[in-house]
Formats: sequence, C-alpha cells, structure tokens
Amino acid sequence: DVTEQKTWASLQATSKWRKDEKIDDLVNEDLSELMPEGGEEFYYTGTDQQNRPVLIYRSCAHTPGRIDPNMYNRYVIKTLEEGRKKYGLGSRVQAAVVVDRVGSGMKNQDP
Repeated sequence: DVTEQKTWASLQATSKWRKDEKIDDLVNEDLSELMPEGGEEFYYTGTDQQNRPVLIYRSCAHTPGRIDPNMYNRYVIKTLEEGRKKYGLGSRVQAAVVVDRVGSGMKNQDP
C-alpha cells in the first residue's frame, strides 16, 4: 500500500531527524540564556477545562535577529517536547495554543 509506505518513510525520516538533532536530550539542555526570566515567548499555563495543555505564545517578546535561528528552533522544539513529557502532548492530548498579540507589531515579525 502506497499510503503505508509513505507513512513508514515519514516515520523513519522523523526518527532520523530526532536522532541527528538529539531531540530526546533537548529537554535536559539549558537554554535559559536565550530568554530572560519572565520574557519567555512560549510557556505552558497548565490545562484548560478540557484538560488540554495551554501553550501561550507572546509575540511581543519576540525580537527578530536576537537569537540564532537554529537556537530559536531548539527553544521552540524544547518547549513542545516539555509538553510531550509533562502532558502527553501529541500522544494523549492536543494543545490549546493562545497567541498573545497584545503589544506586538511589525517590530516583532521576522522578515
């Protein structure tokens, strides 16, 4: 079946990417220097009434070019991985994502 082959190829590619990028070790990586305390762009606030983890993205905290794009990706992936471990995000539950646009504008957008 073509669908099964594509699915298997996708799973293998994802597994290779996770291994190459050391994603399973990322939750133990200290990235605290990327975001000042209280200035995090992404964080969980607990769960909503449907028991989904609530992930906040504060776009006003984003400063384009301040962080190397590869390190920024690691920061975002680490946040998602923390949700996978703590809440079962992606395997047992979906996330409720809130984009907080208060105070953000063109100055916060990447080119």
